[in-house]
Amino acid sequence: MQYTKVLFVGANKGRLKKLLEIKEALIKNEIKYKFIVISGNKKYKELYNDITFFSKPIKYETILTEIGNTNCILDIVQEGQTGLTWRPFEALFFDKKLITTNKSIRDFDFYNKNNILVLDDNYDEIISFLKLPYVKIDEKIKERYKLEYWIANFFND
Repeated sequence: MQYTKVLFVGANKGRLKKLLEIKEALIKNEIKYKFIVISGNKKYKELYNDITFFSKPIKYETILTEIGNTNCILDIVQEGQTGLTWRPFEALFFDKKLITTNKSIRDFDFYNKNNILVLDDNYDEIISFLKLPYVKIDEKIKERYKLEYWIANFFND
């Protein structure tokens, strides 16, 4: 099966400029990618024909299929965002690499430099990062991020 190297799925929410910068770095390094952007702006489809645009949200099952066909998930957080998006958890549970603009991810127990690249303007590090072997995260750490764990801890003192 041919895998997409880097996958982004998400709403535009002001992230398209950063996404285009990253796309150029991927092209320069001959790294395959697939970007799916939810945006109501019809002009984008004409301007960026190598990006898939949808005007309405897509089914999560479709996103899961795309995740299954990739090696690495791209996470671009919105300006001012401090919490995690779904992307780090998808990467964690599906044993995928993650490229993220969220600098605070280094503070989480599942952070591993082989698996997660914190992207600033260090686009030249993407290719070497993708060549690093993926390090399996301990199941005990993964358990802490499952819904059942969160619910159990919410109701315990």
